[in-house]
Amino acid sequence: KQWYQRRVRGQRTELCVRCLVFLLKVHHNPVVAHKPLVPVMEELLAACQASIGGVRDVIGFNLAAMRLIQLDLQESSEHMFADLSGKVKTVVRKKRAVLKTMS
Repeated sequence: KQWYQRRVRGQRTELCVRCLVFLLKVHHNPVVAHKPLVPVMEELLAACQASIGGVRDVIGFNLAAMRLIQLDLQESSEHMFADLSGKVKTVVRKKRAVLKTMS
């Protein structure tokens, strides 16, 4: 396999794609003028799209897991505060009753 396919499929996908975009912006005219570079650019595009698709899948999976954890925390906090609100009301009632008997 080619060196760029190995590099792009590695763990530093974002860095490789950013470098490729920068190099293409800087050297756009010579690359477009040189016809033998067209197949190389097409291979680079395919390699980048494949590796970005994998990274996108991982990020989507992690985001879904984080949303699920957030929902679980919200549900548990609602139950926790609902339980505490009932206890607070009874404590306030008892304090009011004691204050009324003292005055």
